Amino acid sequence: AMPARVESLGGKVILPPQDIPDVGRFMVMQDPQGAVLMLITYFDKN
Repeated sequence: AMPARVESLGGKVILPPQDIPDVGRFMVMQDPQGAVLMLITYFDKN
């Protein structure tokens, strides 16, 4: 869902969503102005 949203808003997916075992899920994107961002969602520890 997030990669499609990034691209629909003019950004570029550099690295698609991937899991980091026992940590969370992340992706790397580039916004329309060229800034590169890493987005992460941490897994619930409970």
